[in-house]
Order: sequence, then C-alpha cells, then structure tokens
Amino acid sequence: MLYECPASLLLDSLLSYLTSGEQNDCKAVYLHVLTTNTTAILFYERRNFRVHCCLPYYYSINGCPHDGYSYVLYINGGQPSSPLLYPLETARRFISLIIQIKILLVVSAVRIFEISNQILTSVFDLKRAPLFGIFEYLPSPISYLFNRMTPIFHLSNHA
Repeated sequence: MLYECPASLLLDSLLSYLTSGEQNDCKAVYLHVLTTNTTAILFYERRNFRVHCCLPYYYSINGCPHDGYSYVLYINGGQPSSPLLYPLETARRFISLIIQIKILLVVSAVRIFEISNQILTSVFDLKRAPLFGIFEYLPSPISYLFNRMTPIFHLSNHA
C-alpha cells in the first residue's frame, strides 16, 4: 500500500465531499499559496489546480510582504468566467493592485515621517516637533511628499 501524505488525504476528502451528490452546487475550489512554496505549488498542480491570479503582497511574514498565487480547480461542471467579462475582471484586479500599492506607500511614508520626527526631535533637542515645522528641516522631496499627503490624513497645523 502506498503512503499518502495527510495533505493528500485532506484534499481528496474535501474534493470527494464537494463532488458528492448533495454537494454538487460547488463549482470551484480556490486556494492561496506563497509564490516561493514550490512544493505546495507542485502538489496542487498535480491535482489539476491551475493559477487563477497573482496576489502581490498577499502575505506578511515577519513584517515583510510576500506575493502569493490564487489557484482554482473547477468541479461539478464549473467553468472560468466568460471571456467577455475578462477585461472587467482585469480592470478590477488592476485597481485592487493600485490600491494595495497606495496603501503600502502611505504606510511607508508615515513610517519615514515617524523616524524623521524622532531624529529631528533628538538632534534639535525639541520636546515635541510641530507637525509642519519639521518639514523645513527635511529635504524638499520628502517635504513635498508629506505636504501632498496632508489632505489624506486630514491633519491640521495646530500646536
């Protein structure tokens, strides 16, 4: 008798359940996997899962973003979306990616501001650097970036 790993048994049991008579309304099984997890990717591809889409920055491991894949297996007569809807789906994914990038940039910019504020308050021996006064000490590109971001955070120039 061949040894089957627990993952095989679990996946086979799930697929068997989803394709049984009473559960045949499920048309697709989706999963996510790290792009670097080649063992898992080969495991899923041997079981006929196919790449559905790439998920940039989907995982955060020890604070570092990592990409993932979404895989799909169509069952019970399920099929991919209509090719006519593909441009809309592509646009939706693109907008989602742009939003993720903007969030990442805003988070990075806020972290840069926090670090800059800590450095400047210690260098200039300030008890508390005023939010906007700090920017006169920063290089102009950073100052420009934070001044452009001000409406996003609804910050005011109150001491």
